[in-house]
Amino acid sequence: MQVGLYIMELMLRSVKEAGRELELVLPIIFYNGKEKWEPLTLAELFAGHPQLELLQPYIPNFSFVFQDVSQLSTAELLQLDLSFFRSAIIALSLRHQPYLIVKYLRVIFEGADGKASISALTHYILGVAERSEEEFRAIIENTDLEIIPDVMSTLEQILTRGRKEGME
Repeated sequence: MQVGLYIMELMLRSVKEAGRELELVLPIIFYNGKEKWEPLTLAELFAGHPQLELLQPYIPNFSFVFQDVSQLSTAELLQLDLSFFRSAIIALSLRHQPYLIVKYLRVIFEGADGKASISALTHYILGVAERSEEEFRAIIENTDLEIIPDVMSTLEQILTRGRKEGME
């Protein structure tokens, strides 16, 4: 159902902007949970409903591209083109294996192209890698990543914010 909501929100946003044509939306779902999961269409969700046959023509049926990234091997992930997309997918897929996030930090940050993507990746990794900001700082300082200053800048902002919140 969430996919349908996103599709409608994106379409609504496009028609609300003056002079903008309605755009097609390709729903893509990347799943990175611990448990195996397959999303269902609305028709599948109502499969046991006693009035399904009568109402089926009125049930929206959104198709989508689905990929369980946690089922991809690291070798398969490394075959993706170098980009922020690849970086984000690798970080997402390793979410439940924090030691691998640390191992593949270089690969993850290689696709970061600018402060915004570096900041997004840093925040995400801190949220899932089960390391404190200080531990993460030590790990980053012991690498030769070209983006160390940007990662450290993001870390400093997070630490400063934490100190301020701790004082309040």
